[in-house]
Amino acid sequence: MQLNLFAEYSHIFNFLEKIAPKGLPLYLVGGAIRDSLLQQPTHDLDFILGGDIRPTARKIADQFKGSYFLLDDERNTARVLLPGSNSERLILDFASMQGGDIQEDLRQRDFTINAIAFDLRAKSAFDPLKGALDLKYRKLVPCSAEACQKDPVRVLRGVRLALNYDLKITPAARMAIQDAAGLLKKVSTERIRDEIFRIFELERTSTALRILDALGAVEVIFPELAGLKTQEPSAERRINSWELSLAILSRLEVLFNLIVGPRDEHHGENMFAGMAVLQLGPYRFHLQGHMARRLNPHRTQASLLKLAGLYLITCSSSRDKDALELRARQLALGNIEIQHLASVLQAESILENTSRLESFTNPKTIYRYFDQFGESGLDGCLLFLAHYWAEGGVNLDPKDWGKQLESISTVFEAWWHKHDLIVDPPILLDGNDLIDNFKLEAGPLIGQLLQEIRELQAGGEITNRVEALEYARERLSKTN
Repeated sequence: MQLNLFAEYSHIFNFLEKIAPKGLPLYLVGGAIRDSLLQQPTHDLDFILGGDIRPTARKIADQFKGSYFLLDDERNTARVLLPGSNSERLILDFASMQGGDIQEDLRQRDFTINAIAFDLRAKSAFDPLKGALDLKYRKLVPCSAEACQKDPVRVLRGVRLALNYDLKITPAARMAIQDAAGLLKKVSTERIRDEIFRIFELERTSTALRILDALGAVEVIFPELAGLKTQEPSAERRINSWELSLAILSRLEVLFNLIVGPRDEHHGENMFAGMAVLQLGPYRFHLQGHMARRLNPHRTQASLLKLAGLYLITCSSSRDKDALELRARQLALGNIEIQHLASVLQAESILENTSRLESFTNPKTIYRYFDQFGESGLDGCLLFLAHYWAEGGVNLDPKDWGKQLESISTVFEAWWHKHDLIVDPPILLDGNDLIDNFKLEAGPLIGQLLQEIRELQAGGEITNRVEALEYARERLSKTN
């Protein structure tokens, strides 16, 4: 078995061989071998060691200037984070063997494509469940009929693996996943959250949710969304709220694939997608950087936007307007992420409720928009486009779509190309200036005046300090 990762990580493997307890097992297992067989890059290395893994993991962290974390003292598992290339962290997980030998350990794993091991000392592979063959023929096969029941988070992982590696879900896998879906209620919040956000990092998250729905998992992980499936379509819509939510998510994915991520020419064949590329393409690299940002080290802004898109229709109902915040808290997201999600939904609502979006492109309006929402306003723009596109469906008017794209393009231009003129014009006056020049007392009027001056700066009506003072003088004379 030829593994291309040995050249890249030989320094780690060689050091491990030197420091690991002699005469005890030392195996590389799981995803790294799978990715290597597919000739894909990997940044996660899983090791099985004999005895106490902690001293070995600590030595690895010290040798390569990484960070050591004890994951589970009782189960004898630890993690080491090492700096990698291109800002990618290298994750090394260490665990003790489950079962009497490597064969038994592998049989207790989730799916056969992850049940392959390589003996780092003997330089030999162990593949008792023929995982390499399943990988070759693109099949998702559980290691045992009870694999998902032993660890229900494998329900989510199995669907993610199937989509990520274009695997056919075999009847055995379907049965194993379906039988264990209800047991997800017993899995810790953190593990559910982490697997959900790995699904949100997929290019086809909407497809993953359709599969999870068919297998009975959506009502467990997103119970507030399950009721959308039974709602009848309204008079204005062709589809019910569940289908619309998935359509919004799907349109976000098209925008990501065309404008934010690696360009997918298949999606570009659609006229509406092509129009989006023409209008928003100039901001491609800006959007890539923005969507790759992380409010939390483990979650990208793009994945948070997908979550907002999934809940947009639910939260538009006055009865369920807090559904996303409640779900975010139940998923143990951080306060900054929860605040960001709320801002994105509110920004999208502002855009949606603007009767003529082209009027929104007034510089003073754009200033007010970003003054309220900051960078979250950019996410609100993308979510608005996805919503507008999904609502229009096959009846979407190309002319109207073009107007929306042009307006959002103007908003993006203000943020990235005219930031110092419109979004954050230079401060010409502060509160002390107004107090000293006009003998004012501290109070709300000062803040209101400063805000008006900044808006007029954004509109080009005030360009210097003298003009700002003159405006304040005239404004105060009218007030008095």
